[in-house]
Amino acid sequence: MVPAEQAGGYLGGPYFKIMIEGTQRALAATANNEVTTVPAFTGADEQLWRIEQLTDGTFRIMPKKIPGQQGLNKHLCLYSIGDSTPTLAEYDFSSDNSKWNFRNH
Repeated sequence: MVPAEQAGGYLGGPYFKIMIEGTQRALAATANNEVTTVPAFTGADEQLWRIEQLTDGTFRIMPKKIPGQQGLNKHLCLYSIGDSTPTLAEYDFSSDNSKWNFRNH
């Protein structure tokens, strides 16, 4: 995860690109509110991610835009189904499935 150059930002930070380590593949939002990877980062809005630190120290991760939807995404975030499979869903502060932690490898 690194800031995406010339992608702009939001109050509090830049948009980020999320890459799969050791590859050129990038995380992207889809029109059916799912998450996929694309072969290479192009800077498309659905490949840009807003990362906000929450009051409990975890992070909310939101795509800039959802393909086929008007305007900036303000509701859907990266969400874990069954603690493993990522999807996009409404943020829920009471659920750990919509909160993320980062660590250095």
